[in-house]
Amino acid sequence: MVYHRGEGRLYLGVANEVAVGVREGTVDDGFHIVRSNGPVELKRGEQSLRIRLTAKGMQNIRLYSPETLKVKGESLRIERDGPYYEVTHFGEEAEIEVYLK
Repeated sequence: MVYHRGEGRLYLGVANEVAVGVREGTVDDGFHIVRSNGPVELKRGEQSLRIRLTAKGMQNIRLYSPETLKVKGESLRIERDGPYYEVTHFGEEAEIEVYLK
């Protein structure tokens, strides 16, 4: 899921029409995509998530995980700031493999 919580608001990123229910309570944030500057395709594996950045040019995606991630792919610039991972790629479409360590 692509979402960001901040300033008392919830921001969702969805590709198609969805029904969203909101209820009061506390939710623990697990691994998720915070934002991407272009379209992405996601494929879950047993131990990983494959993220395909389908635009050309500068592609950037921000990930959140309370657990340490292993991020793999060709020609990636990966910056970590606490639980956030900023992954940037320049050029053609790219694939990113994300694993929980």
